[in-house]
Amino acid sequence: MRRHLSPELTFGYGETMLVRSELPAWFAGRPLTDLEVDTEVRLVEVTREGRSFIPTAAVAAKPGDRVSLVVSAAGPRRMRALLEKEWSR
Repeated sequence: MRRHLSPELTFGYGETMLVRSELPAWFAGRPLTDLEVDTEVRLVEVTREGRSFIPTAAVAAKPGDRVSLVVSAAGPRRMRALLEKEWSR
């Protein structure tokens, strides 16, 4: 499945942007921090069952989670690859 990760907001001259995406079902149970990539992707918020929160390192993904990420200009490509890849458990 091809994920559409268009920015909701850009900062500066487009060097960084805010991207939101619903997590794929196979990501459930994984630590949300697995989404982060140093200098490229930072998780900033999770919306779960209509409520928003800033996750701690111990929080695992649940089905239906929608995440907000700040990504570098190269980040959407990296995030798309991550979210389209089905990791074995």
